Amino acid sequence: MSPKASFDEQYRLYSPQSYVQFFLKDLDYRLPFEAMTLLGNYLENLGNDEVLETAIIGSCHGIDSAVLKYRYTYDDILKYWLYNNPEHHVFQGGDPHYQITMVDINEEPLRFAKDVGLCHNYYRCNMKEALPEELRSYLEQNVDLLISVGIVTYLGLQNFHKLVRLVERSNVKYFCFSLPSFIRSSYMKIFESSGLKVKILGDINQRQYKDEGERRRVIEALKEQGSYSTRDDAILVASICIAYKMS
Repeated sequence: MSPKASFDEQYRLYSPQSYVQFFLKDLDYRLPFEAMTLLGNYLENLGNDEVLETAIIGSCHGIDSAVLKYRYTYDDILKYWLYNNPEHHVFQGGDPHYQITMVDINEEPLRFAKDVGLCHNYYRCNMKEALPEELRSYLEQNVDLLISVGIVTYLGLQNFHKLVRLVERSNVKYFCFSLPSFIRSSYMKIFESSGLKVKILGDINQRQYKDEGERRRVIEALKEQGSYSTRDDAILVASICIAYKMS
């Protein structure tokens, strides 16, 4: 069982206001902003000039898309999704290099994201179960950039392993994912027997702990692994990684 807290209630609603208030503002959740900035800079430095068919797994309301394609900041999201009615703000223009499809277990956040222009298509799917044939075919044959940020602990080790195997046999060029510090070593071992090379783009502050119970559980897990640092006392830390096929 993951030592992280659960936030299921906030993930199910059409409007992102409750999610933004509780998760972003109260817990200072910075993961999608830091991760998508690192990813965007990495791809820009590669000199990528092609349109990337991009699939975001565990997309929720679409903050990853808002940051990667539209370059929105933490303060922008608070402005448009918390202090104003998020349904009145439509995303337009954006970086033409990203054509975005979202995948999530909950229908309502996906509908919101499409309604405001954060994706051109979406699939509702529980990634812990067998993938519907249409989604599996899309991920394997059509996707260039696969993003799985903030969902890896939910997936668990076995399902993340399945996702890595899908990437190996697919046409995916880049697989971006986040690993909280307390699972990093065990999940990284998956790649030792894969055909993928992994680069760590950076270690970032993910968010504050939900409560003392979560903080204690995470620190205990890190100490058991011998990977605890004083940085972990105050905040949940995550590594942002990108995997790609070895030529």
